[in-house]
Amino acid sequence: MHPGLTPCFVTGKHRPRGLPGPRSGRKSRLRRVLALALEPEDCSYVTSVLRKFEIFHGAIVQHARHASTCPFWWVSECSVLALGLPALDDGLDATCLSRALASRTRLDRAPSFRWTAWVPWAQDCRSRSKRMTMRSSSISHVPVCHVVYAKFPADPRVRREVRTLESVGFTVDVLCLRTDKEDRAEVMPGVRVRRLPLGPRRGSRLRYAYQYVTFFLLVSVNLVVAHAFRRYRIIHVHSLPDFLILAAVPCRALGARLVLDLHESMPEIYRARFPRFGGSFVERLSVLVQRVSCAFANRTITVNPTIGAILESRGVPRERIVVVENSPDWPVEIGGPKPELVSGDSAEITIVGGLNPERDLRLVLTAAKRLREIVRIQVRWRIIGPGEPSFVQALRDQVSRLGIEDVVTIEGEVPATLVPSILARATVGVVSYQRNPLTEIATPNKAYEYAVAGKAMVVADLPALRRLLGDTVRYYIPGNAEDLALNVQWLLEHPSERGLLELAARQRIAGHRWEIMADRLIRVYQECLASDGVFPRFEPEREGSSEPTWRPSDGR
Repeated sequence: MHPGLTPCFVTGKHRPRGLPGPRSGRKSRLRRVLALALEPEDCSYVTSVLRKFEIFHGAIVQHARHASTCPFWWVSECSVLALGLPALDDGLDATCLSRALASRTRLDRAPSFRWTAWVPWAQDCRSRSKRMTMRSSSISHVPVCHVVYAKFPADPRVRREVRTLESVGFTVDVLCLRTDKEDRAEVMPGVRVRRLPLGPRRGSRLRYAYQYVTFFLLVSVNLVVAHAFRRYRIIHVHSLPDFLILAAVPCRALGARLVLDLHESMPEIYRARFPRFGGSFVERLSVLVQRVSCAFANRTITVNPTIGAILESRGVPRERIVVVENSPDWPVEIGGPKPELVSGDSAEITIVGGLNPERDLRLVLTAAKRLREIVRIQVRWRIIGPGEPSFVQALRDQVSRLGIEDVVTIEGEVPATLVPSILARATVGVVSYQRNPLTEIATPNKAYEYAVAGKAMVVADLPALRRLLGDTVRYYIPGNAEDLALNVQWLLEHPSERGLLELAARQRIAGHRWEIMADRLIRVYQECLASDGVFPRFEPEREGSSEPTWRPSDGR
């Protein structure tokens, strides 16, 4: 090839560099469609073709995704992209494409020759213009996916993590359950939610098996299809069930990194829900499944050091375990109850969260009746949250039998944005739990939320809660309604001591605030991206935070 000549991509003929050459109307239109432009003189013919293909393909992906807001988004994104064609509302501008192509300099990295570069996959779910390169210095618009067997954004832990990741630049997809009143798909800034046609239900072992297996199959299909177009860098799977991460194994084979987030420990849940089958084959199988699931994950996240120690005892490498606790992402200035809302002759006790047997709400209702008999001020109890209709109805029936309708109300689920203001009105916080293998290692959201809100608490005396809260709360014996009522009475009748406990609880929880947990979560993503050759920049971890790997903690 003559050094002074450049081959024409359309005709194959040679012409001097820098000279556009003759252009017929037909050839000119073809060049505009293919976004052809003169390349720098140091570029080889192959590099020139690859760069043109990269720019042209990126434009098709970008404009095709703009059609995703229409009701036929699946057709626009999947069918059109699979054919390699622009969407119907495409506004492809060959002039802009040529300008973008010509602006690339010799310092740009040549396109990768890995086979994945030739597969027409979309780069992310929101068409943010730049593709993540192998040595990028930014995390902007890196596509990740969260999979959760729960409702979104109702699940507070998933909501916090997604909000944190979106705030630092990740583009997040969420695959979750769907109820009858929810939309199949929802688009938020930086977040795209796809709800699968399955609702949350409890029941027998057979019912749980059906729910989990059905959700697993739905996730398996949706993940593979979505990954082909989104090309996720990280897939974050929330347990339960633990084996849900196996649905993402094909995506890991295609380059995605996997993060397993254990909200709870599945073997302990099985022992708690089905105590009659302790030591059974299914229980031993759940331990094996947990170990296998953690082995497939690049990182395993847990909610407290107690579960972290259990995982380590079951063979999970310590360096792959990270504790991200259930702290609320509320401002510290939320404060305590306003004086005008809580007078000296009345008080309010509010319990917000999922209504389920583990919360031991039947005991709470019995304690509410006993408290009305022994305390001289009027105490109003509010129990707020979602639950199985049969269980909620059983609670209402118990309220009627006890004759406490005047002091106890059971209300439905409220938006997450209202929870801080609802808790701010409470005089005392109650964290009730049954004693079983699950609750002995659990640290519920409400314990953190009461502490951040600056509320004195009466808490079930269980190991994980003692490790978290220390001597900043009053403990009652699980299952003892009289003990619960007496501890609440003491807090109501001793406002000065209650104020000291409120201050101590807020100081205790300061080392567990969400800013620290968010740093740990982002550091996990940083390590996963670094293992893939991507080195994003992050803000340094805030003062007072610790390393994002699990370490024994004294609860401070």
